[in-house]
Amino acid sequence: MDAPLPPKEAGKFISENSKDVSILEEGVQKVAEMVFEKRNSEELDATGWKLLHDLNPQTMSIPITSASFFANITLDQLKYVLRSDTDVPMPLIEERLKVLKEAGNILLEKFDGSFLNCIKKSENSAQKLLRLVVDNFPSYRDETTFQGKKVAFYKRAQILIADIWGLLEGKGDGVFHDMASLTMFADYRVPQALVYLGAMKYSEKLMEKLKQGVLFQSGDCQEVEIRGCSIWCVELILHRVLELGAQKGHVNMHINSVLIDYYLWDYAKDHREDMADIPIHRVRCIYY
Repeated sequence: MDAPLPPKEAGKFISENSKDVSILEEGVQKVAEMVFEKRNSEELDATGWKLLHDLNPQTMSIPITSASFFANITLDQLKYVLRSDTDVPMPLIEERLKVLKEAGNILLEKFDGSFLNCIKKSENSAQKLLRLVVDNFPSYRDETTFQGKKVAFYKRAQILIADIWGLLEGKGDGVFHDMASLTMFADYRVPQALVYLGAMKYSEKLMEKLKQGVLFQSGDCQEVEIRGCSIWCVELILHRVLELGAQKGHVNMHINSVLIDYYLWDYAKDHREDMADIPIHRVRCIYY
């Protein structure tokens, strides 16, 4: 079978063939101007990922991950690790167990028990590491079919690479010379922000479904349109931000789609009450 369109190309193709999600130029310009104004802030810096979120790891030395532990973890152990402070159980717990065991076994079998060996094989290329992850770890193969074409989003694989980059502040093993090749991470919160800010628009039919709380299946046409259009919308925002920089003499801005995703995700979280009229799309799967 032909290889799927990678996330950036998939986003463009989906946006060009989308029926219920559209990208609005005026909103793209508005968000680009917002991002440009934040160009020198922690919100648009790789190190800000650590500084702005207390729960994010501050160093690579935290001893909470072990391939041998993942490979042999029991359901009861995982339930304890992911226990809630409410009566609501962790969703998809058995799927999470399967994914953890899979990852642990693959790391032991192919990478001497350490993901660092996978990182080193990437030779400081985000795209090469993305390929290594997707080819070797099946649960990261975030792919589907849209309008007869196979398309890929690779949300978890891309955010994994971005987290390494952010944690190591783009230094040492965290240097990726092609970080700009990654896209935003297509899930649920950033699309909500893009609609709220007027960069994207949902059809009345889709909005009604969202307000009814319809649970989409991974790969449903409208779910794919939301994710794909979000990717391409952020690419257009990035392009406009870089144009603004060139116009104003800021030619060496280190802004990419990953940083715009970080900014929009935090914006959505901070304005959650304001966005109450724009429901997020609901889908339960291992790819988000």
